[in-house]
Amino acid sequence: MLKRNKVLLVHNQTHGPNFWKFPQGGIKNRESEKNAVLRELEEELGTDKFRLLHKSSVSHRYQWPLKIQKEKGFIGQIVSYWYVKFMGKNSDLNLSGDLLDRLLWVSPVKLPSMFELPDLKEKAEEIAKEMLSLNLSHFPTKRNK
Repeated sequence: MLKRNKVLLVHNQTHGPNFWKFPQGGIKNRESEKNAVLRELEEELGTDKFRLLHKSSVSHRYQWPLKIQKEKGFIGQIVSYWYVKFMGKNSDLNLSGDLLDRLLWVSPVKLPSMFELPDLKEKAEEIAKEMLSLNLSHFPTKRNK
């Protein structure tokens, strides 16, 4: 999520003091990817003041550990990244649930340093590089709902 050339990260308190991540979620049955992005953002961040800009060319495929595979009933996930413009004020953001406890806006240059896991750090580097190469201000910002 973007605002004034910065990226929004959320802090997940269950994974340690420095576990930052992008807002995220899953796709429900028969839901489009675009609708899932907007729904998950509203669920996690408590507002619908978002506009989809562009789907990133970066994706991330991984497998869960065997214990989680058995618990959840599936092997892994494919993560897609989207550039989304936040159209509101910081006061509009309201973290939901018990897992997320902080927000942080960071520059694309600083983005990779915010991730502890090597594979997520690598994806953050790819996203930061892509962000700097795209001129996202030229993408339409029509309301997506």
